[in-house]
Amino acid sequence: MENNTSTSNNSSQGYKDPVIQALIDVLEAGGPVELKGKYYHGDILVPAKSDLPMVTIARDRTRITQASDLEDDNFMPLVINVLYDYTQDLTNDFDVQAGVTSLYRLVEERDPTNFRIKEGTIAWVLRNKQQLANKLWLAVGPNEVLDIDYGLGVERRGPGIFSVESVIRITARAHTARPGVTII
Repeated sequence: MENNTSTSNNSSQGYKDPVIQALIDVLEAGGPVELKGKYYHGDILVPAKSDLPMVTIARDRTRITQASDLEDDNFMPLVINVLYDYTQDLTNDFDVQAGVTSLYRLVEERDPTNFRIKEGTIAWVLRNKQQLANKLWLAVGPNEVLDIDYGLGVERRGPGIFSVESVIRITARAHTARPGVTII
């Protein structure tokens, strides 16, 4: 499977959305070490079991509104899907299902003394790195939500794949010049 962390856009790779790439870049730099090189553009419906864990990032939709006479506000809800092989960590300890707790650790491991999200998790990066690039932010303001859901996929991703997944929803926001306008 092609690793989509390259920022170059050529015909063999297809279009790489720059908003998704900016998010991949900050997750690569500050996210879980175990996921380095495992971030992909778009949805991957049937991954190879050997490629797990992996993270896919796709756009849910885009809403463009007028910010001023010269600028647009672009709201781009993103869906981050963390797929983890449920069978990778299974043991005889039935009180704790390791595949699920491994996913929690990658996404939002918490400090047991104060319950804060630990540095190096996906949630920490998303809450800590608000500005992805010039005029591109993650919406983490007072009325905005970082939504994290968890679920079990029994062969949903393909034969023999028993995955636990986290679906994270966050909005990227870009402030851009309106089409036909040049701002100096």
